[in-house]
Amino acid sequence: MINRNLTICGIKKQKSNIHLSNTFYSTSIVDNNGNLFTWGGNANYQTDPTAINVANKINVTEPILTGVKKCIIASTHTITLMQNGDIKTWGSNQYLASNPYTTDTTTIYKDINNVLIENVKDIGANGYANFIINQNNELIGFGKNAYNLIDPSRPIDELLTDLSVVITDNVSQIACGANHVLVLKTNGDLYGWGQNTSSQVNGLNTTSPLPITFIKSNIVKINCGLSHSAAIDKDGNLFVWGSNHLRCSDPNQSTSVKVLLTETPLLTNIRDVFCGSSITRVIDNDNNLYSWGSNSNGTADPSVTLTSEYTNINKIQYTDVEIVCEGYYSNTTLFATINGELHAHGYNWCGQANNKDTINPYINRDAILQYLK
Repeated sequence: MINRNLTICGIKKQKSNIHLSNTFYSTSIVDNNGNLFTWGGNANYQTDPTAINVANKINVTEPILTGVKKCIIASTHTITLMQNGDIKTWGSNQYLASNPYTTDTTTIYKDINNVLIENVKDIGANGYANFIINQNNELIGFGKNAYNLIDPSRPIDELLTDLSVVITDNVSQIACGANHVLVLKTNGDLYGWGQNTSSQVNGLNTTSPLPITFIKSNIVKINCGLSHSAAIDKDGNLFVWGSNHLRCSDPNQSTSVKVLLTETPLLTNIRDVFCGSSITRVIDNDNNLYSWGSNSNGTADPSVTLTSEYTNINKIQYTDVEIVCEGYYSNTTLFATINGELHAHGYNWCGQANNKDTINPYINRDAILQYLK
């Protein structure tokens, strides 16, 4: 049964500067002091370019970089936003996502101190491309032009050797799925484009940003999973649409349907949402964590029998939660509590969940991985 809590006027904001990111093999953690910790699979040096010939990086105690605001390990490459607005990238350059100023797709970049771009406010990324919001609130992309996500005027799948302006003004947030993108403008309007085979954009396949108008009130938060999307409006109403694989969008509907975006919210009283490969996680205004979708590795709820689908949308998974990891390809759930404890559970083949070994699945959600003071 869908949770219909009383709506609180407005949503609470995250109090800390912690940022958590997870992809299929790797994890990145930015603590309150701007220290970047990374662990997990490192085949392309996307997790730690200083850890030479280390396939799976675990037992991490020291940061690899300081002065960091946000880090996204997209798949085989990493993009990092520094507190001063600089962008640093490393890992594979197969799609020119680590260095768009070259045609060389074979180099693996390992210089963690190289500044690629300056004066950036926010970042987004998927396995092919990076997006940045600059100081003029323009959205700029670089990498592979898959599904014409970066520049519809240029050939699909072209490897772009420059920076391309996608939207010229008023961009405040960017969220990336595997093959689709959502953008929030400063006035609360929502735009989307890219692949729409699962209705994750909620329109036709489009190579140009088009407004998503089903949600009538102003949007304040957006997020993307592999093939599903989510948004929260100013009153804390949660909307989730797109693929319902393993019931990741709406656990009350069949896993075979495409969940369409309507004016009716799935949940209320929500302050943040974090989508993954086939999972959705939300934090309400009372700092309670809820999850639904994939659970074969304990990603949604490790306290129950592990099954492919987890549909108990009403069960509080954890209390006093500050933030959860984001990442469209995430199969591991990491969350930080209000007092700075870091916990994780789920997929762990490369040690991306517990930072100690590669037991899969990792289901001890009560274990404290680290303190993020």
